[in-house]
Amino acid sequence: MHPVNLEYTSLRHFSKRLAELAALNDVPSDLAEAGVGKESVKSRLVYASYVVMLVALWQAFWERLAVASFEAFAGRHADPESLDAQRMQLDEALKRFNTPSAANIDRLIRLSTGIPHVSNAWVLPDMSNAEIRRRLDAILHSRHRIAHTEIRELTFSREENLDRMKLLYALAEISSDAIAAHVGKS
Repeated sequence: MHPVNLEYTSLRHFSKRLAELAALNDVPSDLAEAGVGKESVKSRLVYASYVVMLVALWQAFWERLAVASFEAFAGRHADPESLDAQRMQLDEALKRFNTPSAANIDRLIRLSTGIPHVSNAWVLPDMSNAEIRRRLDAILHSRHRIAHTEIRELTFSREENLDRMKLLYALAEISSDAIAAHVGKS
């Protein structure tokens, strides 16, 4: 049995935010039960909003994790000058971090911990790394299309949104473990 960790980690914060977001996914069924007008349009908007918020939470998770990882990693190294330079690079990278793709995540985590490709750890029992990357790209592309095209062209469902959330949480968990193991060895 694992010891209880009461530390408020980036993963716990992400998990809590995802639990709150899950309530948004139930709004379309509430609309249907209430018999509101234009229910299909409103449901489509709610499901699209869910995707936008999910990606925003995914991005915020990586920003928090990068800073927390850097601080943990920096605490084990004594050269303040190089740490100051690294922190400035990380701060600049965080300012430019606007799409949480695998490549951008790898870049951010490399700056914060020295891990070259944290996304290589993304493997699930029923999904290869290539398939995970494809699905992440599809989620990010959906967010882009919501922001830059007509939402009428897009279709989303409660189940698809839950699958998206489960995938991002699983990747966050895998990544958190990989980074904790790396920082612990340093």
